[in-house]
Amino acid sequence: MRELTSAELKALLLEILIFIDKFCQENNIQYSLDGGTLIGAVRHKGFIPWDDDIDIMMLRHDYEKFIKLFNNQSGIYKIQCYETDKSTEFLFAKVYDTRTILYEYGVDNGFGIAVDIFPVDGFNIKKNIYNYSKKIKIIRGLLLIKKYGQKRDKFNHFVYRLIKFFIKPVSIKTVGALSRNLIKKYKCTDSFYVCQLCGYEPEKQIYPVSLFKKHRNIEFEGYYFKAIQNYDIYLSSLYDDYMKLPPMEEQAAKHFAQGFLR
Repeated sequence: MRELTSAELKALLLEILIFIDKFCQENNIQYSLDGGTLIGAVRHKGFIPWDDDIDIMMLRHDYEKFIKLFNNQSGIYKIQCYETDKSTEFLFAKVYDTRTILYEYGVDNGFGIAVDIFPVDGFNIKKNIYNYSKKIKIIRGLLLIKKYGQKRDKFNHFVYRLIKFFIKPVSIKTVGALSRNLIKKYKCTDSFYVCQLCGYEPEKQIYPVSLFKKHRNIEFEGYYFKAIQNYDIYLSSLYDDYMKLPPMEEQAAKHFAQGFLR
């Protein structure tokens, strides 16, 4: 087993993204670069220099179509999500490279270097999104406690131990099913608003569904991938002045990751 350099890790992530893009084009599936990956494309034409991951997003119907079809293909890339593994703690999907191992915060993530795929879900009333996002955050916290058996949030020690005691008989499968019943209540095709409820700040990600109807090509590391056409509206809501570099002390990866070839 050999540890990968940062440049090698990014190169493998890029290869996964290239594969996903080709797969989506062949199967008429719409996607968009997301979050820091989209900022990187707009501001740097590639990775944000200190970033170490790739995120994309899809409307729920495209997301489910992608999972169904991708799970049937063979090769070095596999998919990890609730639909294929009821024991997963993720509320989104990961396409990973089976040749690799990834340690995050010193812990083997169980699959390898991966591109994250976030579903975007529909709602008709804004206040529903705020209420649902609060519930989803609670469920996400329960999933992490259940999966890792350790404190991964801001609960004080007593509250954490109390929660851990009461959810001990409950399976990850049950908690995961609850979250997806909440998230998938409304279809994007019947909704006026959409929101990335599985993201980390869903209250900042409420948009008219029309924002996700048109896409454009955008350069990333010498290749062209898909992005929502009016990405400025999306990024400004999430990051305010996203073209401005953060202070030097904030120019660091969001999570500590080490990649290895098997």
